Amino acid sequence: DAELKTKAGDARLRALAFAAFGAAEKKALQEDFAASRVRAGDKESPYVMKQVGDQPKGARWPLVIAMHGGGGVKKEVNDSQWRHMQIYYKDHPEAGGYLYCALRAPTDEWNGFYTDYFYPLLETLVRQFVVCADVDPDRVIAIGYSHGGYGAFAIGPKLPHRFAAVHGSAAAPTDGETVAVGLHTLPFSFMVGGKDTAYGRAERCQKFAAELAELQKLHPGQYPFTFTFVAKNGHTGLPDRDLLTKLLPLVRNPLPRGLHWELTDVTVRDHYWLHVGEAKKGKRLDATLTGQKLEVITKDCTDGQAWLDARLVDLQKPLELVVDGKPQAVVLVPSLRVLCATMQERGDPVLAASVQVPLR
Repeated sequence: DAELKTKAGDARLRALAFAAFGAAEKKALQEDFAASRVRAGDKESPYVMKQVGDQPKGARWPLVIAMHGGGGVKKEVNDSQWRHMQIYYKDHPEAGGYLYCALRAPTDEWNGFYTDYFYPLLETLVRQFVVCADVDPDRVIAIGYSHGGYGAFAIGPKLPHRFAAVHGSAAAPTDGETVAVGLHTLPFSFMVGGKDTAYGRAERCQKFAAELAELQKLHPGQYPFTFTFVAKNGHTGLPDRDLLTKLLPLVRNPLPRGLHWELTDVTVRDHYWLHVGEAKKGKRLDATLTGQKLEVITKDCTDGQAWLDARLVDLQKPLELVVDGKPQAVVLVPSLRVLCATMQERGDPVLAASVQVPLR
């Protein structure tokens, strides 16, 4: 445990813990991976995966998760849209080799890509590819059109710590599911046609872009978004089929020092190095880490935790914790048990932590 107090020791033990985690998890995940399906809870999604180009030399694969259109239609229509998504985004091997996963929505409901049962399924999919397909968890991209684009508008703000980039086309924010504050670090992009007025899509996207621009002013250096408004375009035929050339070079930033997190469901309990015991709509945590000082403002949240390690703070010194204006000194005691437990819970070697600090 003492070795975890240094960055070098953390890196060594983190690598060993990830190797042990991968060996154990592969037994549980390999059957579904071989069958090209992912399961979580009582939901299941098939997928079609292809390799584009060669695996980057000496590195793990980037992964593109592509979500199809449809939703709220008969199974055969959604199946047809899924088949189209298998070839929709153009292959770009010159951008470096990557895996392309066309994911089928787990249901034929209108919100199959953006409801509470989908988020655990998506996180399990990433875990499956990291463990079974040698995917780099820092280079996972999610992209979707129409129904899949609505999914992007949900998973971007809810699970930004899982992705290097997220893009949605021909879709719009969903009230209660899409909250811009969580996009402080994730490169998030969206595209809509000016004539795509059904369900207020064009107008909603314009308002969301304005909201993100205001957040950029409030928090300089944060909220890296790109909005493309194609004035003469309708719902179909947006010029987005070559977007992967721009997205594939991006790499996740899993350890931002400033976090803004508003919970919007009862499912997602993690946000970068923050965690809550119980997910509940309306909870909020704003946290800033500056050197050895962690300042947190809470709203309707008494069970928050900061999951820290030697990459974020000096574990050989006390942490100055200020929660809602009340300061206290916290002695940081890293634990290999905590590192392994958080790696198991998150299924991600980069998001695992060695110290859990209650924000009370």
